This record gives sequence, structure tokens and C-alpha cells, in this order.
Amino acid sequence: MLAYRVSALFTVVFGILFALAEVIAITVYYRYTDEISGWDLSSFLALYATYGFIQYLYQFVFVVSHEELMDKIIEGELDYDLIRPVDSQFLCSARALDYPSLINMIAPLGLLIYCARKLELDLTLPIIISYSILVVLGVTLYYLINQF
Repeated sequence: MLAYRVSALFTVVFGILFALAEVIAITVYYRYTDEISGWDLSSFLALYATYGFIQYLYQFVFVVSHEELMDKIIEGELDYDLIRPVDSQFLCSARALDYPSLINMIAPLGLLIYCARKLELDLTLPIIISYSILVVLGVTLYYLINQF
């Protein structure tokens, strides 16, 4: 990421622009109604922000390793990982991190904080821990679907 600074800058800028475009689209949907299927604007934006956070967290941890796995299979370098005394699937899946995805998590996190204030949520420690567990479960589900 630091070697190609312009590419990293474009990744961050385009990530924020796409998130902004989706938020604008959501607000257009809610311009003519107060709620859609029981979701008001702030609740739906919080749901969208949670999805974005889960997506970028998954990309941060797993995407680079998935791309490397295909190269290892083609080049015949997977044997060394398979004979190690650890879980080979997790070793091959979580070896490298994608730092632009970490930077792109800022937009959903900011939107989530904005929505929490707008919804006047009482953020206690058990609620924050429960939300964090659900985010980890969401990343796990995303991982398992992609592994399937």
C-alpha cells in the first residue's frame, strides 16, 4: 500500500465515494416515506453501516490470503502449508492483511456512530460486547460462504 501511494489514495477516495453514493441513494428512498418495512432512515443507515463494516473487516483479514491461495495452488507451493501441525485452512486464509480495507472501515464506522447518536441508543458495555460478537459472527458467516 505504501509502495503505490497513488493507488492507495484512489482506493480510499473511491471507497468513500461509493459509500457516500449509497447513503445518498438510501436517503432518496426515504425522502417520500418515513419507514420502509418497519425501518426508519436512521435504523436502515445503521444496518447499512454494519454491513459495510463487516464487509471491510472480512476483506481486511481474508481477501489477500484468498488471492495468494490461488497462486499457491497453481505454482504447487501449497504442500508446505498442508503439512504444518496447524489448521491448514485458517493458515491459508488469514496469512496477510489488506490495509486499504482497514482504512475504508472508517466511513461505515463514522456512519454507525452518527446513527447511534441519531437513534439515541444507550450504549452500555454489554450492548457493545454483544454488537462486537455479532459483527465477528457476520465476518465468520461471510468467510464461510466464500469458502464454500
